[in-house]
Amino acid sequence: WRTFINGALLVLLVIFMPRGVLGLWMKPSTPQSLPQDGLEASPPMASSSLVKLGHHSDLDQPLRVNNVSKRFGGVVTAQTVNLRIEPRTVHSLIGPNGAGKSTMVNMISGVIKPDEGEIRFNNLRIDHLQPHEIVRLGVARIFQNVRVFKDMSCLDNVLVGAHCRLRSGPLASIFYTAGQRLEETQAHAKAMSLLELVNLKDKAHTPAGDMAYGDQHMLEIARALMSDPDIVFLDEPAAGLTTEEVQRLAQIIRTIKANGITIFLIEHYVEFVMDISDTVTVLDFGRKIAEGTPEQVRRDPAVIAAYLGGEA
Repeated sequence: WRTFINGALLVLLVIFMPRGVLGLWMKPSTPQSLPQDGLEASPPMASSSLVKLGHHSDLDQPLRVNNVSKRFGGVVTAQTVNLRIEPRTVHSLIGPNGAGKSTMVNMISGVIKPDEGEIRFNNLRIDHLQPHEIVRLGVARIFQNVRVFKDMSCLDNVLVGAHCRLRSGPLASIFYTAGQRLEETQAHAKAMSLLELVNLKDKAHTPAGDMAYGDQHMLEIARALMSDPDIVFLDEPAAGLTTEEVQRLAQIIRTIKANGITIFLIEHYVEFVMDISDTVTVLDFGRKIAEGTPEQVRRDPAVIAAYLGGEA
């Protein structure tokens, strides 16, 4: 009977005291509170305002990978690799399967540690930091295999990306202070605008697990942008997309770049890479074999051999 009575009391409390016990002494929320439809009433942030997402608006230092190596047993996935990713550019990393591309992104984002060399961002060495510390510095990423929270809505998935930027602590949330309400309102408005950027605004309240694979990739991009990054790593974002969706992705990347955010792209869709990139780096068996403009890389004999074989 105890379980039954407790359950009945809980239902009654939810019905008659939806704001909890503290809500009896708190004034009803002002128009700052969130509308039912996910802040449609808040002015949406235009895509041209994405520059405000950058963690450092005056960031001019490149991300540098200096002589980085990584081994897994006898397998060398990165061998003294050097990269220089210039601010506000699209820098792509390509190569055949097993070339070490995802390993490179994992090392820069802190998921794994390099065996040798160093990685610097904004003149700060980051290869010894944890992933959540690197995100706070302004480096965000999406994953090759999508990692959305499938039981949560698209809106809530994007809001997770804001966690490293929110200032309100547990006490502010418990007492629902004016500062906490304002911060929550602003976070919801930004999340809705980012969903609009990736063409998912109409699916804001849809569970992420119910969406197509390509849409989940778009959702991850919005979540990464929510963390106010200066540089975003996109690991095969065109996977599972139709031709029209790839064109939409290209426009999204151009919009992000135009607003001062650097893009580091890993992709197998070579035509897409050549169309969107400022600089292309090619890895093969963990070694950098070419780097330059898309046209230079396209004509490089070492790149042609890596993709098509020496005889071809």
